[in-house]
Amino acid sequence: MSLLSRELSPASRFSSTVGPSAILRGAVSFVLIPAILGALIFYAIGTASDLAPQQIRLPGPETHDPYLDDFVVFRAAGELASDGAGRDIYSVSAIHEAEADVLGVSAENTLVLPFFNPPPVALALAPLAAFSVPVAAVLWTAGGLAILAASLTVLLWPARERLRLVPLAIAGLVLVTSMPFQQAVVHGQMTFMLFGAFTALWFGTYAAERRGWAMVGWLTLAIKPQLLLLPLIDAIRCRRWGLLASVATASAALVAVSASVLGWRVLVDYPLLLLQATSWQEENGISTFGMFGWNAFARALLGEGHQIPQMVLSLTLTIGTLAGAALAAHRLGGTSTSRRFAVLVFAALLVSPHLYAHDVLLAGVAGVVLWANASSEFERLVWLAYGAMGWIVLHVHFDILAQSSVNLGVLWLALGLVLAALPTLRHLPRVRSAKPLGPGALL
Repeated sequence: MSLLSRELSPASRFSSTVGPSAILRGAVSFVLIPAILGALIFYAIGTASDLAPQQIRLPGPETHDPYLDDFVVFRAAGELASDGAGRDIYSVSAIHEAEADVLGVSAENTLVLPFFNPPPVALALAPLAAFSVPVAAVLWTAGGLAILAASLTVLLWPARERLRLVPLAIAGLVLVTSMPFQQAVVHGQMTFMLFGAFTALWFGTYAAERRGWAMVGWLTLAIKPQLLLLPLIDAIRCRRWGLLASVATASAALVAVSASVLGWRVLVDYPLLLLQATSWQEENGISTFGMFGWNAFARALLGEGHQIPQMVLSLTLTIGTLAGAALAAHRLGGTSTSRRFAVLVFAALLVSPHLYAHDVLLAGVAGVVLWANASSEFERLVWLAYGAMGWIVLHVHFDILAQSSVNLGVLWLALGLVLAALPTLRHLPRVRSAKPLGPGALL
């Protein structure tokens, strides 16, 4: 038989290189997934016009089933800013009237939710007033989901060669069915933007040296300033004076611009509102029962009527977490930037005095970073197990809290902090993670 006769025919060559599994993957990747996404987009566009403003609601005196209630707060603050009444954004009565106006109902039929974000955020929200409430809600949600998708792409980039379609689809299903994700969507919160902020901070400071991305992370995290405490401690420890100077200059400029537009009174009203809110309990949208963090843990565990013991326990746990996280970050040094970053994220969530269920999703930034940059298969399995545990714990969290006064979600976050800091314990060897690879090709 000649060499020519032994050559494969075109059909044979095709069947030998493209087997059934490859055909199935191609059908799923290039046919099924685009078809599903196209159907979802078509459905979203077709139903967005039917979304009645009455479906977007604040909790009322007789009902507590709010839908996009936090989005209503952001829309109301944006309207006050765009209408030249931005000086009143931190007035509880003024924001209440603006929220009722957004919904087209009387203030007596809704409960008030104050605006707790810094003045530059109100100015950034002003463009929402250019759209009708339903359209603005759709744009707000779609924009948040786009930021989440982009962030996950960046975080998973170091593990791109290990990613497989089916496990990735399962992980996506776990994400969208998790309690924090659903809470973020239902309430129209800023969680996805904060997810993007932590991602930018990771890429710009820890995975690579990109000053611009680091500043994006810092300035966006300032939406909720309490989340900046641990990154600030680490930046000071690492003597990142240039970055801190750039962030401080940009922040001062944003505050000055927003105050000049909204009114300089907001610079006083904002801290006064935060101070006033520390005395609220089960009013004006403040509910410790719904919070996650050491403050909520101490209050639930000790119960009502024990304010001094609660304060002592909360402060002890908070100071201990700050000290422990700072020490762990110092000992990890440059040997494991992914673990050091994860320690800061977990600790920032635990010490936050105002952390609700939707923002627990931010722990996913730390978990994905640790999984994607793990140095061993065992380490990857640990973080997969931790994520699966979180999915279960958070779904049963409030039921267990109501029955036992134990804030299980906080303990889960604390476990994440311990696992991330584990190599810093003296009796355990240090784990040198693979050097994180930034998605430079994408940027």
